Amino acid sequence: MAIKYCIPSSSPIKNWVKLYNSHIELKDYIPGGEDIYMVKSRKVNKEERIEIIKYCLEHDMDYKITAKLFETTYANVFNWVKKYKEKGEDGLGDKRGCRKDDEKVDEVTLLKRQLKQKEYELEMVQLELKLS
Repeated sequence: MAIKYCIPSSSPIKNWVKLYNSHIELKDYIPGGEDIYMVKSRKVNKEERIEIIKYCLEHDMDYKITAKLFETTYANVFNWVKKYKEKGEDGLGDKRGCRKDDEKVDEVTLLKRQLKQKEYELEMVQLELKLS
């Protein structure tokens, strides 16, 4: 079959047969044709993400249709569902740029921060001495 349909490896065929024999529904996947993969994503807050995830889960995890309906990318929907399954709603927050409090940081990281601060202060003093 691999030779007949010019498939370079026999492993996809083996996977298809295994899925077929396990009675799992095979969905068509056509990567081209629709621009849901390259569409510019809009900003989505946490409540909207939860709504998108629930829609996706209710509709047999069809990421493609969900992405098209909510005008976001396939990758975003996939990643949000994955995070939701792993960590729940807490995993959906945007954690970029969030710095941990000093109480929550281990000692090594705290010492590195202090060292960086001291190096900065030393650099400022040296700069002042050069200018004066």
